[in-house]
Amino acid sequence: MYEDKISITDISKSFNGSPSTDTIKKYLIKNGVFRPRKFHGEYSYEDCLHIGELYKADEWDEIYGEFPGIAKHTIYAICSKLKIRKDEYFWSEEDTELLKANYNKLTWGELSTLMENRHGKK
Repeated sequence: MYEDKISITDISKSFNGSPSTDTIKKYLIKNGVFRPRKFHGEYSYEDCLHIGELYKADEWDEIYGEFPGIAKHTIYAICSKLKIRKDEYFWSEEDTELLKANYNKLTWGELSTLMENRHGKK
């Protein structure tokens, strides 16, 4: 329907509003039919795919180099939206001990900062 130049709103109306336009848009994006100019905030769909590839390869420095000012939570949100996940990650014994030693001394924010980027691939 969309490829026949029928708008997303009209597609939704043809099904009496269910599914919603957001649901239809997500489906079209997932299937490579619809490419919004901006996929997540200021980032295009292609940028987001590239960020996802770098994230999956654990290339944090490269992400921050190519997208200065991007926040870590934005990277996670983009990858979540694209359903991109790392295969496996873990905390080492040292990380676990560090967490145990500090969990009742620090705030959640301080713990988060302390543990940031401390997991790796098996």
